[in-house]
Amino acid sequence: MLDEQKKNGPRKKRQRRPTMGDVAQLAGVSQATVSLVLNDVGGSRVQASTVEAVRKAARDVGYSLTRRSRVGRGTTQTIGYVIEDTFTNPMVNIAIEAARQAAWEADAVLFVLPTLGDSQLRSAALDVLLEQRLVGVILSSFFTNRIRPPSALRNIASVLVNCYDERGQLPALLPAHADGARRGVAHLVSRGHRRIAMINGDRALDAFRDRVAGYKGALKSAGLSFDNGLFIQDCSDVTGGREATARLMDLPDPPSAIFCATDTIAIGAYEELQRRGIVVGRDVAILGFDNDPKARWLDPGLSTVEVPHAEMGRRAVQHLLAVRDHEEEICVSGNLRVATPLILRGST
Repeated sequence: MLDEQKKNGPRKKRQRRPTMGDVAQLAGVSQATVSLVLNDVGGSRVQASTVEAVRKAARDVGYSLTRRSRVGRGTTQTIGYVIEDTFTNPMVNIAIEAARQAAWEADAVLFVLPTLGDSQLRSAALDVLLEQRLVGVILSSFFTNRIRPPSALRNIASVLVNCYDERGQLPALLPAHADGARRGVAHLVSRGHRRIAMINGDRALDAFRDRVAGYKGALKSAGLSFDNGLFIQDCSDVTGGREATARLMDLPDPPSAIFCATDTIAIGAYEELQRRGIVVGRDVAILGFDNDPKARWLDPGLSTVEVPHAEMGRRAVQHLLAVRDHEEEICVSGNLRVATPLILRGST
């Protein structure tokens, strides 16, 4: 071994490849700005003097983009999809798959990065994306909520899915929870129901507050009074749905229909009614919300309001591509509410 080292001489230390961070430090700008300039991201508003400074810094440190392989008809670009989690709520994968298809049709690759709600992991994920030939970034949540997006997204083409910017600086795609609930309850009214109960989820979450608003709005439009005795909050699972349904059916004048704020709660309602020998869809109508894949396999199939995960994922990609291509008429502006279809099955 020693003889070999003497023969070949000492090994040279491997040189570190320059990064966008190095370019940003030398140019005195953010890494996001470097990514915009070097990736020629459409829709960016970087001053000409900054563009020149970034390109000079890249030359000085020896940085160059190498991820430019040919795919299909054009040059591969990346769309980042940063999401809190893909395991707690598998339905978000519907949005991811729709986004992947829309991206691939435009010769772009969807780069999915789950961050588990960790702000440091999210920051690291954005750093990874900024090293790519980036079209833009989708930031997604599995619960509809208000967030403060990372500052790195301010100068990158970005769009939010199922969450919204508390400062209103980024466009967002949100489910039309209230409208879906209103139409669902209106359907129950059209079927002749007048005592319509609601089993709601966590009152602290935007989605469930909106669904309550839709429920109350439908009752008011039908000339029906809101009855606090027919309204139960803060259920989260099958057990909660079962227990809430038991309380409702023990009332002197029980409801003829129950609107469940999630399909999971509705499964609990099914179990309790079936335990009592009450036939779902004939004796008591059940309406859910989400269109969980399990809903169609219940007996009878569960009527439900669909959260439009696929449409939001697809529209998010279309927005980023429109920003890149300066197609303003396709771009999302502000908080766009995406329609929540009513899916009718045997339970109503």
